[in-house]
Amino acid sequence: WATVPVAGGFVEAMAVYPDATGTQDVLMLVVRRIINGATVRHVEEAALTYGTLTGAQPIAEACHLFDAIQFGPAAPAAAFSLPHLVGQSVTAWTDEGEFGPFTVPVGGVVTLPVAVTQGCIGLFDATHQAETLDIQAAANDGNTMGRRKRLHSRFGLGLHRTAQGFVQTVEREMPGPARVSAAMSLLPLQVAASLTEAYSGVIAVELPSGSAMEQALRFTPRGGAPLTVTAVVPIVQEAGR
Repeated sequence: WATVPVAGGFVEAMAVYPDATGTQDVLMLVVRRIINGATVRHVEEAALTYGTLTGAQPIAEACHLFDAIQFGPAAPAAAFSLPHLVGQSVTAWTDEGEFGPFTVPVGGVVTLPVAVTQGCIGLFDATHQAETLDIQAAANDGNTMGRRKRLHSRFGLGLHRTAQGFVQTVEREMPGPARVSAAMSLLPLQVAASLTEAYSGVIAVELPSGSAMEQALRFTPRGGAPLTVTAVVPIVQEAGR
């Protein structure tokens, strides 16, 4: 059996099948976790990739959390039941922004600080990140593979329907460990700002690296807030052999 790590557990099986309309494929996962001291297996469907349909979906429809329950109560509510995640740390993404983390108590009811009308609550951990391959640069005699290089500040990033996220530089020198920079917010919002707006466009990132044989960028969402990177335009300088 495959054991691919995901938030709080391991994928043991997966399948793809058409939805009820026959117009979209659905990815189904069987995930093994330890919940409240017991080994359980949950059957989860991957949510549709946010922002790839009409581009006009409400921001609260984004679901980037694992083992999540999506909800839309008839009236604004603050208490939601997650009995399948008792003892786990969960994050909420809603039409009022991000909340959490919360530890699901015995009984399974999580109470948010405000009433909301739409969103999802689920698992978020360190597996929620994406990293580019080694970034290459042109050189007079080819490219910079096998040569030390560094990233300059003010490289360009394209974002689509993004509420917030973080970027880091990752430097690697075999056989030593990777050197990872501090995380920098992609959008200049206040730390405590309610994430209720999505932004699309191009930004300039002030995040230079040191010199290394391999350079990459690592992107991490802020909780359940949607984050879509459409382009990376780095400024790379060869730093010698």
